[in-house]
Formats: sequence, C-alpha cells, structure tokens
Amino acid sequence: MGIYEIAQSVPAQHSLSENIYRKVMERLCNQFQETVNLGIYNNGEVVIICKVEPDCRVRSNIEIGEREPLYATALGKQFLASFTKNKIQEYFTSIKWTKLTEHTIIDLSQMYEELKKVRMQGYSIDNKEYSKDLICIAAPIYDFENKIVAAMSISVPESRYTPSRAEEIIAALKEAAMEVSSFLGY
Repeated sequence: MGIYEIAQSVPAQHSLSENIYRKVMERLCNQFQETVNLGIYNNGEVVIICKVEPDCRVRSNIEIGEREPLYATALGKQFLASFTKNKIQEYFTSIKWTKLTEHTIIDLSQMYEELKKVRMQGYSIDNKEYSKDLICIAAPIYDFENKIVAAMSISVPESRYTPSRAEEIIAALKEAAMEVSSFLGY
C-alpha cells in the first residue's frame, strides 16, 4: 500500500507541455501587453523555447531558439541562482564575460550579491543588462524534484517600466510560474 501511495504522489504529467505553459504565457501577455518568454538551460546558456508577443509596436526582439548568456539575462540568473558556488565559479571561468551594455554585471563578487538577492526574492531582474532599453523580470519553474527546469520572463521597454507596474508584474509572474510548476508536480 505504501508503494502505491508514493506512486500516486508522482504526477502523471511531469514534463513541460506547451499546452499548459502557452496558455499561462498568453494570459500574462494579455494582462500586461508585454512580451512573455520561456527559457531553458542548455550548455551554459538560456535557450528561448516559447515567446508570446502583444500587438503593440514597441516590444522585445528576442526570437525562439535564440541563445542568451546566463549572466546578463533575468532568465539566466534564475539558473545561475540554482547553481552551487563551485558551479558558478566554473561557469564564469569557462566563458568570456562581455559587457553587453553599461549595466551588464561582469564582476564576480557583484554577481554573487545579485544571485543572493534572486534566491531571497524568488525572481530576477535584468535591468538593461542585455539590451540597453529593455528590462526583464523572470521567475523560476520547478519540477516534481524541486529543480528549476525553466524560467518565464516578461520583457518591458524602459519607457513603459514603472516601480508600481513592476510590482504587479512580479506578483503575476511568480503566480504564473508557480501554476506551471504545480502542473509539473512541484
């Protein structure tokens, strides 16, 4: 009977399904009229696997399949924040740090502080670090083993970003990421 109960606790669906995350992303996009992205970790980079865009003219120009550095993106910081200190050091010794904008963090001690903040807050921000006019906020998506398997972000042009709007986006994004995580058994 105990084995049966354990087997019942493992979700029947525990892999990312576009049917689930796309609906959640579309809802966020409609709510904020901003681009919503889903990224996964692959070989030291974030790969965008899904994007939902609003009808407005000014929006993010990120493409599906695009590879982005972990250190300069909100999506990437989610994965870095899940790494051990040794794995973080290994990552940063294996890449060439490039200052993509004047805001890109390329100092390891600053990055450690940034990642500590990400862990405490439950979300990350790319404050014009990857693109000079774009602010991205990301939240982690966990699986049934409590591991980060993806991250979801909302990209906001600087001209439409305000502190009060950021608070709304953070709350909705964290809730949406948790909804997808719950589907995965988290």
